[in-house]
Amino acid sequence: MSNRVVLLPTVLCLLLVTCGACFAMPAVGTKAPDFTLSTSTGGTFKLSTYSTTQPKVVLLDFWASWCGPCKSEIPYLIQINNDYKNKGVLVVGVTGDSPVTTGYNWATANGVNYTVCGDDNFGVTSGPYGIDAIPMTFIVDRTGTIQLADRGFGGDGSDMRAKVDQLVPEPSSVMALITGIIGLGGAGLRKRRS
Repeated sequence: MSNRVVLLPTVLCLLLVTCGACFAMPAVGTKAPDFTLSTSTGGTFKLSTYSTTQPKVVLLDFWASWCGPCKSEIPYLIQINNDYKNKGVLVVGVTGDSPVTTGYNWATANGVNYTVCGDDNFGVTSGPYGIDAIPMTFIVDRTGTIQLADRGFGGDGSDMRAKVDQLVPEPSSVMALITGIIGLGGAGLRKRRS
């Protein structure tokens, strides 16, 4: 009988440790776990595409139509999409609604203007992304590295916008860089001819 008493707590501890590892959120600075999901428009979304063949900053938001904080966050995601879609940023919402068409319909009815993927009860993404609460938001840079990992929403989206701003240079700063390079090259050529 005493062996059982000792064994039961040991087994329970192992289960808790294992389950805790299942819900570990990937850390900032690590590679984002790849996944492939169907989209609300009938297409396919594969995360690694945007760090290899079509490099973009990807803002991933895990949500569901029944989640109040998720619904509060979505207007900010719509605005970020409006402001950055032509600057190399892709906003992607992953609904965990079951069935996923519930999330798709909610997104359409509420003016969601970015890519929406379906993952019934987060069956594909919950393990790799540690989804134990929603919303969960990740910002992945052009190399596939997580730059922001956030659980919950209670703000105004400024943390997401600030991180996107860091990862997407303003056109004026890019032009200044190009102008500086061209200017140096031209000055160098003139000096050699003298």
